[in-house]
Amino acid sequence: MRHVLVPNDPASITDRTLPSAELALSCLGSFVFSADLPAQPKSSSSSSIGNLLSLISQIDAAALPLAESLQSAYPNTEVKPVSEQKRRAVCAVVLRRSIAD
Repeated sequence: MRHVLVPNDPASITDRTLPSAELALSCLGSFVFSADLPAQPKSSSSSSIGNLLSLISQIDAAALPLAESLQSAYPNTEVKPVSEQKRRAVCAVVLRRSIAD
């Protein structure tokens, strides 16, 4: 999360950091990623963290570069389980739509 809030420094996302990037984005924006449904309502803890961060940082300015990094990471990171490949494909579509809005 700390690296994401650095202005003008988009986060590089690897296979190992992708789950953390998804969690960070769920705290910064209205994006929620889970195994079954990639677009669920935010949890109360994510909402609380997002509200607190909005007091000290421009969340939209941090969320968009992270979302774009995640969008490019989904097709470029390798994962073996077919279920995770499908989840990431769905997450990429949801993320693309959210960025466009």
